[in-house]
Amino acid sequence: MKGTYRDIVENLPAPSCRFLPGDGTITPANKAYRECFGRTKKIPCLG
Repeated sequence: MKGTYRDIVENLPAPSCRFLPGDGTITPANKAYRECFGRTKKIPCLG
């Protein structure tokens, strides 16, 4: 089930991400978010 959820979020057309409490580090970010903000999977998304 977890893989299915991850696939759905990754393929959403709208930018989507989650933040760690405290320092605001963005943990998972979907493809739309990475494209919108010029990030790649290799470069961590930092808040």
